[in-house]
Amino acid sequence: MSEQITRPRTSGGPRTSGGIPAALSDRLGWRLDSLALSLRHAWIAASLDWSRRHLIYRSFAELLDEGVPSLSVATDLIARSFEDTRQPTTARALRLVQDRLRADPRLEAALDGLVPRSEWALIAAGEAGGALARTLEQLTDIMESGRELRSAMLGAIAYPLLLFLLFLGYLSTIALAVVPQFAKLVPLDSWQGPAAVLAFASRLAPAALPVLIVSLPLVAAVLVALLPRWTGELRRVADRYPPFSLYRVVTGGSFLLAMSAHLEARNEPADALTQMLVKAPPYVAERLEGTLDRIRAGHSLGHALRLTGFDWPDRQVIQRLVIQSDADNFDARVFRLARNWVARTVRDVQSRSKRLNTVLLLLVVASIAMAMLSLYSVQDQATARMDSLLWR
Repeated sequence: MSEQITRPRTSGGPRTSGGIPAALSDRLGWRLDSLALSLRHAWIAASLDWSRRHLIYRSFAELLDEGVPSLSVATDLIARSFEDTRQPTTARALRLVQDRLRADPRLEAALDGLVPRSEWALIAAGEAGGALARTLEQLTDIMESGRELRSAMLGAIAYPLLLFLLFLGYLSTIALAVVPQFAKLVPLDSWQGPAAVLAFASRLAPAALPVLIVSLPLVAAVLVALLPRWTGELRRVADRYPPFSLYRVVTGGSFLLAMSAHLEARNEPADALTQMLVKAPPYVAERLEGTLDRIRAGHSLGHALRLTGFDWPDRQVIQRLVIQSDADNFDARVFRLARNWVARTVRDVQSRSKRLNTVLLLLVVASIAMAMLSLYSVQDQATARMDSLLWR
């Protein structure tokens, strides 16, 4: 009698050739595909810099004004133009937008996650209000004004800082490299007149320079961290002085421009403020929340900004908003006020920056002249000392 050999049954579902359950394999494959898609979208979003987004918005606005039948057709036309001009990165981004538009015909859904939240919120408001082309045109104007304002602020900080570092580097070179050589001819204790000042700087430099080298980057890092995060009563006082006043102007200008675009898109001020609060830094959020609370209490935009007590974005601008709150075409007036205020602020910042740069440049020239006079003085003292030794 032959033996009957039976194989043990395997528990669980079907297995793949690698020994992994099919359901787990499918789930793992789906997650990998989802991760790859998310990484692709993140890469496309990172590649859409200011200039690319500005060009895309402007192209959409022009095509929609010319009567292109749908957003999908407009996207295809813009993508073709970028492909023809050998800009594959932008073309790939637009092809992704076109794929999304096939599933959802709204531009806000197609651009979700690909552009900054503030720009996306404006596009969503304009599309909901039936004024997408006008909103896109305004958005490009807002981007240009914001860039001009930020460039003016950066120039107001960068060039004076460069002059200060040049001044510091020159004095350090003189104090640490040149003065010790002259000290071999005449002891530092014997230096007189302008040379005595240079001798004092030479003694101070070895102790002061390490402190400056460590403290300057540390102070800069603290300021960068404080600007968007510091809130409260003391911040109101600090906002009167640079660099906090510059940050107030930059954020206030961006707020005014964004609010004007929301109003033009028939978005209510409360809804606009709610959208702006998304991902707003604590400094801006504190001011937006205070304004939103007072608008919900029944106050107009200008009165709400004044009642917060922050003088943000600017006391004169708030007064203008209060005066014009009941006027016709308030949205157009706000946009005009925002553009004029930003342009005036850019001119003021550039003018003040030029004056500060002139003062710092004169300081550098004066320090060079003082160092040269001091060295000539030491040279004269050394010559006189050598003559006295020879005649002995």
